[in-house]
Amino acid sequence: KRPDYRGDRSHDDFLVKLNQQYGQRGTRPFFTSMKDACSENFELDEVSLREALDIVNDQVGGLQTFFDNKSRTRLIDLE
Repeated sequence: KRPDYRGDRSHDDFLVKLNQQYGQRGTRPFFTSMKDACSENFELDEVSLREALDIVNDQVGGLQTFFDNKSRTRLIDLE
């Protein structure tokens, strides 16, 4: 179902493509912008990937459990 605020705009008109916004600058500017935006509303703690995965395992039972239950994102098999 299409949300009312989207109106009759196409998918391409509605979304900003990240490669158009950040182009050849790589991923660092994107993640810096994301971190800056999040820090305006949340208290952030920087952790290593291992620490982040441990938190996900301890608090939600792992990534697969998160995707299967709490996440609206769904993984699909393309084969």
